[in-house]
Amino acid sequence: EHARAQEALRRRDRLTAMGELASTVAHEVRNPLNAASITAQRLKREFLHSVPEGGPDRGELEELLSVMASETQRIDRIVQQFLEYARPPRLAREPVDLGALLREVAERASALAEARGVRLEVDASGAEAALADPAQLRQALDNLIRNAVDATPPGGRVSLAARRERGGHAIEVRDTGRGIAPAELPRIFDLYYTTKADGTGVGLAITQQIVTAHGGTIEKIIGDAIVAVF
Repeated sequence: EHARAQEALRRRDRLTAMGELASTVAHEVRNPLNAASITAQRLKREFLHSVPEGGPDRGELEELLSVMASETQRIDRIVQQFLEYARPPRLAREPVDLGALLREVAERASALAEARGVRLEVDASGAEAALADPAQLRQALDNLIRNAVDATPPGGRVSLAARRERGGHAIEVRDTGRGIAPAELPRIFDLYYTTKADGTGVGLAITQQIVTAHGGTIEKIIGDAIVAVF
């Protein structure tokens, strides 16, 4: 219990430090990002019409402006994730049917799983009602399931289950992927840490933040399973 309390304290300190860093990065990036977005809109509005229709310059300009707009939008979504991490909304607790929530989240992720050739299963037989923020809990589960699907090869399986545990609730996400290397375990919930080529390292950090806000922990990673207890 003492070791667990010390680890919880260290984790809380890391979360605080990472939240402050996320806020600083987000604010510093958002101003020049907004300027770039406004510039792209102005170029499209004021200069595109002056280029002859069908000309080679017109097509190239349209393509460049389209890339500029889409990339600024992509970066803005990442910045928004940083801000959500730095200033998480307060919990709006209400009675939540965990079984129904698990089935809903699985249904939302079914298209992604199907596209990857991964089977998605839900066992809600041990789920009970919990006092929680359904929107934030849904976000945390979305993050865990997406990571599990990404880590699972075609033909594999991702399973989602809930049960009562020590007077609280446990939600388990299990996959048949290659697992998490022991050296990576201490850092997988750190902000900006990711093993994906196109990852931002924000999703799992927000997941841990949401579970912690509910008074819980992602306290054990056993083999191919991540278990959140709250």
